[in-house]
Amino acid sequence: MSDKPITPPPAYFLSLSLENVRSFGEKQTISFSRKDGRPAQWTIILGDNGVGKTTALKALAGLETAYIKQPNARKRDYSPILSYLFSRKWFPFRSGTKELGVRYEYSEGLILRQLDGEIKVDWANVTCAVGESNEFEGSYSEYSTYEANEFICYGYGAGRTTGISTLSESPETVDTCASLFDDRADLLNPEEWFLFADYRMAKDKDPLTTQNFNLLKAALLKVMEEGEVTDMDVSPVALGGGSPRQGVRFKTPYGWVRLRDMSLGYQTLVVWLTDFASKLFIRYPDSKNPLEEPAIVLIDEIDLHLHPSWQRKLIGFLSGIFKNTQFIATAHSPLVVQAATDAEANVVLLKREGDQTIVYQNPEDVRGWRVDQILTSSFFNLETARSVETENKLARQAALLNKVKLTAKERKELEALTQELEGQPMGSTSPHAEAEEAELLRQITERLGRQPSASAAG
Repeated sequence: MSDKPITPPPAYFLSLSLENVRSFGEKQTISFSRKDGRPAQWTIILGDNGVGKTTALKALAGLETAYIKQPNARKRDYSPILSYLFSRKWFPFRSGTKELGVRYEYSEGLILRQLDGEIKVDWANVTCAVGESNEFEGSYSEYSTYEANEFICYGYGAGRTTGISTLSESPETVDTCASLFDDRADLLNPEEWFLFADYRMAKDKDPLTTQNFNLLKAALLKVMEEGEVTDMDVSPVALGGGSPRQGVRFKTPYGWVRLRDMSLGYQTLVVWLTDFASKLFIRYPDSKNPLEEPAIVLIDEIDLHLHPSWQRKLIGFLSGIFKNTQFIATAHSPLVVQAATDAEANVVLLKREGDQTIVYQNPEDVRGWRVDQILTSSFFNLETARSVETENKLARQAALLNKVKLTAKERKELEALTQELEGQPMGSTSPHAEAEEAELLRQITERLGRQPSASAAG
């Protein structure tokens, strides 16, 4: 098999339509384009657990293509890898249905940050069917004017951990979205990559390896600067009192720490970023900066294991490093939503209605909102950002205020509740909350000032 790198023309997703795919029943469409019709660099997909966020990413991964010979397939040439995924790794048919449909729309020819030029919009329709015994029967694919063997994207599931993938694997043997479908799938071991690159630089003085080593090192340090990681090197590291061995280590506020000894948040970032960058180095061998070349990344739970301060800044960091990569990610964090709106990203809400998932595209403009306001917006639909205990105390306080007469015991309880609640931050949860809270305080002060006790009234 040839190991010649595949360098397809720039291509980005514009939309995805799903029908009878897992929780999606009637046809639903997710847009990945900006208001002007060009592909958006970022799309963040939100929703409760189980509404189909990961399903959408897996379906997108299905447009990557491969030559598949299946005896029962209705099309036997280059077909979306969707049919392979469905028959071998994934069974996405909606319960009780025998046929599903997926439609992709995507642009070709222009890079993300290219401001002029006409967008060429292509499409692919894929229909898959199962028989009476729910065995995969085959798929039928239709295209506009699309070279089916040229579409590549890179997918990362929530279980992205250091693996044993080797540098010797050719580009054509690497499943670029394996971890989306299997939490145990191996990603490239970042320590192996850096050790091999360090060896090549020392032995062969290879300029391309030196370039890529420095590019990836700078990218990792930029993303990790929020944790005050200031340097990285390949040095002998003593393990368990034995002889030192070459290893990758990072300079932290606590000194030099080997990658494998760092927190899971650091490791998760380094693993998928190194895996992705290494694939770009292979895909664009002649580029002065492969990290700035066109690509598509699908990433599940992008906020996984990250401190809130990192969640707020990660979109900005990645946008600056991978300037022409389209990121489509799922998340559960209001901080990611806040960062996404600042970056003019698409924010998509998947919501269960009855027995199926409905797509809401940018349902609410939350630009400039605080995190507590976003939590109580339609994106997360929390009634309040306060704790359950505080809500119970506020409810009790309101109940006492609504009573016509208070007993001495109740008056004492109201005074204690008011004193306790006044000492808490009065953070707003809606644009009108501050006025409502001021009015509530006025009512409490007035009530406590004039309400006679039950004993005095008797």
